[in-house]
Amino acid sequence: MPIMPPQDDRDDLDCQEALEVEFQAHAGVALLQLLEDAKSVGWPEAEARKAIMRLIEVHLNSERHA
Repeated sequence: MPIMPPQDDRDDLDCQEALEVEFQAHAGVALLQLLEDAKSVGWPEAEARKAIMRLIEVHLNSERHA
């Protein structure tokens, strides 16, 4: 059965919102685990948070240049 295109803009928005919620759920868990891992090896929480934010920033910027 073929996938039908959205009937209107609302369908697009519903799909986009659902994808964002799913992504945030997975990304949030992964980021919290990364924070816990950093703390477990001795990083202070504030420094670990800064490092994670920097890692995200560097990764996203490198994707743009690739």
